[in-house]
Amino acid sequence: MRITSKDGDEFGLEAADAFEREAGELGRSAKFLAFLSERSAESGRISLADIESRLAGESGGDASRSERAR
Repeated sequence: MRITSKDGDEFGLEAADAFEREAGELGRSAKFLAFLSERSAESGRISLADIESRLAGESGGDASRSERAR
């Protein structure tokens, strides 16, 4: 069912079990399972903590450079 607001925005209304059906369909999809297998075999992952640390280091360096430029 499609619901349209007064502003013209459209929303879809689905059955409560739509997510479970979609997850089941993905679990039976050879293409999706191959994609997951490929992703799990990838190496070179970076942890979130490492990314945050790198970003904190970059922002600190940029701030000190901009202070010197003034």
